[in-house]
Amino acid sequence: MTQTELSPRRGILLALASAATFGSITTLASLAYQDGTSPLALIFVRFFSSFLVFAAACLLLRRRLAIGGRAWLSILPLTLAWLVSAIGYLGSVQTLPVSLAAILFFTFPVIVAVCSWVIERRWPRPLEALLFILAFCGLVFAIGPAFTVLDPIGLLLAMVGAAGAAAIFLTGRLALARTDSLVALVHLNAINSIAVLTLGLALGALAFPDGGFPLGQGWSALLAATLLFVFAVFFQLNAIGHAGPERSAMFFNLEPVVTLAIAMLLLGEQLSAQQLLGGAMVIAALLLFSWQSRRLREG
Repeated sequence: MTQTELSPRRGILLALASAATFGSITTLASLAYQDGTSPLALIFVRFFSSFLVFAAACLLLRRRLAIGGRAWLSILPLTLAWLVSAIGYLGSVQTLPVSLAAILFFTFPVIVAVCSWVIERRWPRPLEALLFILAFCGLVFAIGPAFTVLDPIGLLLAMVGAAGAAAIFLTGRLALARTDSLVALVHLNAINSIAVLTLGLALGALAFPDGGFPLGQGWSALLAATLLFVFAVFFQLNAIGHAGPERSAMFFNLEPVVTLAIAMLLLGEQLSAQQLLGGAMVIAALLLFSWQSRRLREG
């Protein structure tokens, strides 16, 4: 089935599947860090493994890997956005609780909405403005109780990751308009593998799990996170191409719920009542954003 044959409804289902898959990866990353893995090592393994998988898929399906100059130009912004998002979010989990990093990171649908207002050159509707304020207040509630003891670099990385995630949704559709999704993923992951490997070697920051391969906690978590990432990326890129950036971004509201639940289950993380209220405010704002944008499109 070609991209043009996929419906927006199929894109929404892909977005939900990607969100649920991505939601479990962050907790697995934290488990890998506990066994000595560095963020750049985890990110490199994810990108390189994805490159191998998608390149093999292209060869099996006899897809042509070469792309033209215009396609390259459209893929590069998406590639950079994915790199920034991965380094920001997964880097923040090393110093912040997974649950709090997730709350900060998943403000990206609001960023997508704000960028859409700017691109469309319009003021937000009253409900949109109200939901933006609700999400911002939720962040204040979530961060507030522990702000003085939180690592500022971790906070910055989480927000940088959110900006990168927003850029993925804003640049993804242009990339897919000129390039087959599988071919785009091959080039995206190849470029980012080289970039992360170079950065890791230059900084001396490529550290892999201390435990035995492959059954030690660190390696098990790293390999599971990598496998899930391959599926999540494929689902996400196709969701953007078929449901559009704003609509697909809003359906990623499921991801922070999954992340928080798994972090509490596997890591024993607990948020204060005020932080839980703040997280609920952010997620509620995102859900209402989704409902509002869908109502406007259908009306």
